This record gives sequence, structure tokens and C-alpha cells, in this order.
Amino acid sequence: TGDSGDTPGGGGDTPGGGGDTPTPVPTPPVDPGGDTPGGGDTPSGGDTPPADGAKIVLEGRVASLAIIAGIGNWLADHSYKSADMALKEGNPLTHPPSSGDEDRGWDPFAGVDVGVFWTHKGSKNKYRTFTFIAGLARQVYMPNHNSSFLIAAFADGGFAHYDVDADLGRLYDGDGSIRYLGGGLMTRYRWNNGFRLEGSARAGKIETKFTAPNFVAGNGQSLHFDFETPYYALHNGAGHAWMLSDNSTLDLLARYFWTKQNAKSFRLSTGERLSYDKSISQRFRFGARYTKIRSERFSYYLGAHYEQEFDAESRCYVLGQPYDAPSMKGGTGIGEIGIIYRSTKDKRFNVEAGLQGHVGVRRGISGGVRIGWEF
Repeated sequence: TGDSGDTPGGGGDTPGGGGDTPTPVPTPPVDPGGDTPGGGDTPSGGDTPPADGAKIVLEGRVASLAIIAGIGNWLADHSYKSADMALKEGNPLTHPPSSGDEDRGWDPFAGVDVGVFWTHKGSKNKYRTFTFIAGLARQVYMPNHNSSFLIAAFADGGFAHYDVDADLGRLYDGDGSIRYLGGGLMTRYRWNNGFRLEGSARAGKIETKFTAPNFVAGNGQSLHFDFETPYYALHNGAGHAWMLSDNSTLDLLARYFWTKQNAKSFRLSTGERLSYDKSISQRFRFGARYTKIRSERFSYYLGAHYEQEFDAESRCYVLGQPYDAPSMKGGTGIGEIGIIYRSTKDKRFNVEAGLQGHVGVRRGISGGVRIGWEF
């Protein structure tokens, strides 16, 4: 035996020999194409795929679910206000429906929103988003019941770019893009005493792309993928508004959100077949909004809300082995401020600009503009 601590084969140091053992970069095996009964592919030699690769792949699923769920918040917050602006609806406490009100038919409304968000659950992810909504709303007055009923049909869509920094013993970074397009219906029943019930349903398709250039497999390919899945989302809620003075109101609200993405199976650039389980997000939000009317044209609002995520877990299978993504469970605090302009010349045009800040599981800021126009 030698004194240097080298093995007979040379080139590598034993643990006691004073040299460092090189740390191999985990690389997924090249998939020959045969499927195992469990849904994964059987490798032609080599090691089983590392957990690192699977966790990075899961970031794309987490990102798409986070985007679709977050858009549901924005739609619930602002689609009703956009519709009200198109219908020239004021506060039902100060302007309750009367026998002189008429069903004016369908009026168009629209809104856009841009935002930057961060999540820090496992990996550090950054999202930059753009969202739009456009639709037609109709208000039916029921003076005999001291109430009104709103129904609206809308199309919504947008895109996002996200960056991932995954510290898994070695820092892997990646980036991706998300595009989605869908549509839905929303309703609201509101009484003159300020109480209301609301709900919406929407569906569409989302495309997710992701690339991790510094994760290179044994076949020399960097990790990237591109897939599409349908999504479905529901929300329902209740609220109550009180008059604090002749020109100010306080609105309390509570909402439940449910979002689902279907299961999906596809092949990665590194050769393996990956299978995503279905992903479901369930969230509850409650909060308050204070509105002050400054003049016939201008009013502003301030709001504070809390949101709790109960689910939002993702799982994928590579070579039949399950891997779980970091859960998005937890709470987020939200603050908002905005201003509303109503034209006085023809009373047909209304616009709102608002800003939101988020702290907690989801961190960041977003701002948007909502527009209403009555024909």
C-alpha cells in the first residue's frame, strides 16, 4: 500500500488521504423511451434521476398555479368595479334602485393590470405579470325587492415572466414564461341595505415554458420544457357596505377562491417523461375598504386584506418516482390605494387607477387601470 492515500487505481483520493473528492453535478439519465407500469420511463443504465432535477421542473408548475390563482384575486377585486363604472352604478346606500331605473342593456367594460411579485417558499421566485379583462355587463333592477342583479360575460388573458433561484446544495437558476387566455361569467345580487352576494366561474388554457441553462444532463442537453394545460376557477363571496357619512363608506368583504390545473404528462429536453398531478389552490380572503368621495368627479379608496392559502401543492413523477414541490400554504397581507374619476360632461366615461402591495408568502406590488364606458 502507498503512503499518499491514493487508491490503486490512481487519480482519486480516499477520504483519509488529504485530497478532495470531486462533487459530481447531478444529471438525469437519457430516457430510451420505454414506459414503466408506474408511468415513468425506464433508463438504459445510469443512476435514477436526482431530486434536484425534479424540484427544478416543479417550479414551472408552481409558477403557473400561482399566476392563475393570483389573477383570480385581481378579477374579483376589480371586474365588479369595472362593470359598475360601465353601468354608472354608484353606492346603493346613497343611490338605491327605484321605479324610475331602467334596464339599459349591455355595456362594455375593460381593465389592465401589471405587477411584480416574489415568493420565498423553498426557491426564490420572481414574477412579472400583465393581465387584461374585457366584457359586457348588464344590471337588472328590482325595486319591489329593494335589490338589483348584475351579470357579466368576460374574456381574460395575459402573460408573465418568472425567474427561479433554487439553492439545492448547488445554485440552479432558470427562467420561464406563461401565457394564458380564458373567459367566464360573473354575477352579483345586491340589496339596498348594502349587503351583497357574488360569484364567478372561468376556464381557459395556460402555456408554461421553462429553461434551466446550468442544469445539463448526461446527454449534453440543458433542461427545458414547454407544455399546455386547461385550468378552471371559481369564486364566491359576500360583503356589506355602511355609510359613515354623506360622502364616505366602509365596505367589509369575504371571498373564497378555488383554482385547478389538470394533470399533464410530457417529455423533457433531457429525455425523461414527466407527469404532473393535478394542482389545486384553495384560498380565503377577508378585508375592508374605505371610500371617500371628494367631488362629483373624484373619489379615492384605501383597503387592507388578509389572504390564507390552504392548498396549492404540486407533485410530479419522473421514472415513476414522486417528487413534491414547495407548498404555497400560508398567509399574505395586502394593502391597496386608488383613485376613481367619473366624467361630468356626458357621464359616460369612468376610469380607476390603483396600487396594491403584498407581504407574506407572496411579496410585491401591482398597479392597474380599469375603464368603463356606457353607450
